[in-house]
Amino acid sequence: PAHPYDAATPLHTPLAGSETAQCHLAAAIAARGHEVRMVTGTPRAADVRGVRCLPLDAGPEALPGTDAVVVTNDAAAALALRHRLPTATAVIAWEHNFWTANAATHAAALQALIAGGGHVVCVSDWHRDNYLAAGGLDPARVHVLRNAIAPAFAGLFAPGDPILRAKAWPPLLAFTSVPYKGLEAALSWFGRLRGRQPAVTLNVFSSFDIYPANSQHRASPSWEALYDRCRTQRGVNYVGAVPQPRLARALRGVSVLFYPSAVPETSGIAVMEAMAAGCLVITPPQGALPETLAGFGALVEPRDGVVQCEDFLKATEAALSCFTDADARLDAHLRRQVDHMNAHARWERRAEEFEALLARIAGPAAV
Repeated sequence: PAHPYDAATPLHTPLAGSETAQCHLAAAIAARGHEVRMVTGTPRAADVRGVRCLPLDAGPEALPGTDAVVVTNDAAAALALRHRLPTATAVIAWEHNFWTANAATHAAALQALIAGGGHVVCVSDWHRDNYLAAGGLDPARVHVLRNAIAPAFAGLFAPGDPILRAKAWPPLLAFTSVPYKGLEAALSWFGRLRGRQPAVTLNVFSSFDIYPANSQHRASPSWEALYDRCRTQRGVNYVGAVPQPRLARALRGVSVLFYPSAVPETSGIAVMEAMAAGCLVITPPQGALPETLAGFGALVEPRDGVVQCEDFLKATEAALSCFTDADARLDAHLRRQVDHMNAHARWERRAEEFEALLARIAGPAAV
């Protein structure tokens, strides 16, 4: 079945990262006075957060008169629209996956889209470089529009509010991404950490319930076995996927994002939101994560191409020792991190950047 969500879904229901980004960007663009239509698997048309949300079969109501059409993670659909729509309408493939994850047909569709006058938007500089190097695309037609934090993570700490005061003690760690991005390693490595730091707890906010009901990941018994392991492992509190407002409140009390990411990250929304919640991030330099961290957090470099458990645990223990000392330098560091995310990683800013991008590729009349 189609994925039934609209622009308000991530405010109350867990949703995958790219769909969540689509919803928040659409609402932020609408808030700037633009007419925005969003076509998804929603069962009925409705006006939500200023966005006209339409079902997949809306066709005629969705397309006429549009200055730009943005297609998320479906290059074939973007290419089909490029053939169908007037040349004055900008067609943009908004990509969130790294190139090697794409099937050959997807790559061919992106190349044909570019050749036909369409555009590709990536979510980080690393992501754009990945696409240019692997796909041979025209650099003039491959752009960057970064992801951002959900509204629930914006302004979690008032100006001057000591961030350390919100952190739980004994310390809490968290894993907040989808399971295939490192949950199995997180459980194994946390087990060793718990043997050395018996007071720490790992809260796991992770499942595939954010995907459509027909997702192969949701049906896989191996993932259910991993959730059962979370439920029985000492020191682990398995929560599952939760709505963004609840996750934001929970991460206020978390000290460390314990994230042994196992795949190249094109952006890392989980990392961005943990940073906005005042968490120190421990992660390897997968894909765009160094770019996302912007000098904050701790990057655990691989040795011989592999991130070593002991190196990861040493970085985690160093972070925990900072919270044990709880000095003013740590609070100032976290304040700079939180302020950086609020200044540079909100969807309101992305809407402004999208306007500027559209003015470049479709002309000032489009905005």
